[in-house]
Amino acid sequence: MSLFVNGAPLDISHLAPFQRKVPAILRGGHSKVLPVHWTFSGHCYTRKKTDEDILLEGAWYEDGSVHLSRPRVYCAIRYKLSLVLPQRIDEMILHDEEVHCSNKGNYFIFKIPDQLSECIFDDYLIFMSAKKVVEPNVQKHIKILVESAYPKSAAKDLPKAVQSSPFSCVLAKIWAQ
Repeated sequence: MSLFVNGAPLDISHLAPFQRKVPAILRGGHSKVLPVHWTFSGHCYTRKKTDEDILLEGAWYEDGSVHLSRPRVYCAIRYKLSLVLPQRIDEMILHDEEVHCSNKGNYFIFKIPDQLSECIFDDYLIFMSAKKVVEPNVQKHIKILVESAYPKSAAKDLPKAVQSSPFSCVLAKIWAQ
């Protein structure tokens, strides 16, 4: 997928997949450093198309399936915030921050990137899904997809937190499955 903004290709290299090692305490009190692979969806720098949007060639794309297509358009605010997503993730790992399991089965955090506090008015929502990957000839790891990230003010319905836990505890639980 390629997006163009004002005729120029959008640089999303900062959202290239990466890996991190996350220390966690597993059942029985054993510590383990878990390999975690991170990927990002286009929802980190785009938003749902509205009726007011004028769709210029290359400035939008179809998300979803053939049966349920959802046009997405570039969002300058989401894009600017996405520039610090990898750093924000590293901070979450370093400080073993609390993440919230939502009533939709994904995980989210509320946190504003300090250096961008002047560009948004409230918290930054980062939604993630996580699963353990066990495949032949591949190191067992946890794969996290950052499904979406946007200012809380852009949320129509705020997710309901079912449970909150330190990030390492969430990973340890997924690892045990």
